[in-house]
Amino acid sequence: MVAQACNIGYSPVIDPDDEALNRGRPVYVDQYYLRADTIAAANATLIEAQGRVPIVEHWGEGP
Repeated sequence: MVAQACNIGYSPVIDPDDEALNRGRPVYVDQYYLRADTIAAANATLIEAQGRVPIVEHWGEGP
């Protein structure tokens, strides 16, 4: 998800010595889990949680 969010590709996050970070794993996650609907759901959850952070009320309502 970091590679996608930062638009840096997989190379910086791949570690052949770590099973969870070998090249196949991020490709699999990208193909099967990072879709518009799942990203939108995750964003909605993050925005809702951010709204509960006390300092946020001082930032205004946005554009």
